[in-house]
Amino acid sequence: ARDTGVHAWDYLLHLQRVNAALAADDLASARASLATAARAVDASRPLNLTVLEHERGLVALRAGEIDAARECARVTERLGAGSGLPFAVLIARLKLVLAATLGGAADARAELDRTRDVERRRRSSLADLVCELCEADLSLRAGDEEAARQHVARGLRVVREKGVAPDVWFSREQLAHLCAVALDGGGEAECARALVRRLGLAAPAASAHLDAWPWPARVRLLGVLEAEVDDRRLRFRGRSQRRPLEVLGAIAAFGGEGVAEHAVEDALWPDSEGAHHALETSLYRLRRMLGGAIVAHRDRLLTLDRQRCWVDTIAFEAALACVSSKLERRDLAGALRAAERAVSVYRGPFLADSDEPWVLSARSRLRRRWQRAVADLASHGVEPGRLHDLCARAMTLDPALDAALFGGSNVAV
Repeated sequence: ARDTGVHAWDYLLHLQRVNAALAADDLASARASLATAARAVDASRPLNLTVLEHERGLVALRAGEIDAARECARVTERLGAGSGLPFAVLIARLKLVLAATLGGAADARAELDRTRDVERRRRSSLADLVCELCEADLSLRAGDEEAARQHVARGLRVVREKGVAPDVWFSREQLAHLCAVALDGGGEAECARALVRRLGLAAPAASAHLDAWPWPARVRLLGVLEAEVDDRRLRFRGRSQRRPLEVLGAIAAFGGEGVAEHAVEDALWPDSEGAHHALETSLYRLRRMLGGAIVAHRDRLLTLDRQRCWVDTIAFEAALACVSSKLERRDLAGALRAAERAVSVYRGPFLADSDEPWVLSARSRLRRRWQRAVADLASHGVEPGRLHDLCARAMTLDPALDAALFGGSNVAV
């Protein structure tokens, strides 16, 4: 445009920069580009003003400015209706739905119903996508996880079949949570994984149990020690390559977050004067092995990056924690599904080929957690046959997971 002197589309180019910034959750850049677009727009053209107001509403939504977003939606709707632009009316309705959903408004369902009516008349794939994902969000807030899975699956089917992208309409955090729902027993798992990879979405904090998430790195400590980077299994030659993963295992065994470095040194290099140097060397090798700062090391504390690295022991414990939370809400079916997830990641005893004291301690603790979960499931009245089958599966992986001997469980295996 600068080279040719043709500036008729300058404002649209700046609005595309707004959209790109929104897709990256870069609110400052989105605001700056929006201001530049406003200065470049030809205010004599109603269509231009309608599009500008629409983008202003999207920026307000991403900033959490719900009232401002609603006002932009109403202006967009009025301008669109006055200019004979039915699609502008529809996208204004979508912003009202998003504003109501994000704000937790009691009328969110009513807004959805009104917008669904417009959508049916317009047959809009974009509206179908936005409404389905908003329905999923509302279902999650209401605690109806099964309904949320169905809505996410329908929304992602639109993404896959129609090529409609949700990037501008939903924040990266929202999309990450919705993709996690799809990967946690919902449909359209491949579409969800593709969306995660394309946008580089970070796994939600509550998704440590999700083996299906496309993690940059995976480490398996239960059974045979294994590691993968970008779905490629690493090969180990000798102790020097295994030791960095044992460091990660110790960090995970001690909680995974804020672990004192001396605890890891004492576990892996007891009575060694060179323990600290050995730890530093192993952490360096671990970063080279798995790519990036998988373990943060600050103020003599070690923390595993759970958004970049999946570890089966953490996934196992997260699934068992989910069992407890589901039982507290009397969701027996959900608790049983969580227990099944725990078994699905448990491939054997913790670092099965090691007998170091810290390994034996961690191994025993994980077994006790499983046995406690089974006892809780039994005491809450989970169907004995299904619980029996679950325990039998667990014991084929590790005979010491004998839940019948713990906590008064009445499950005979």
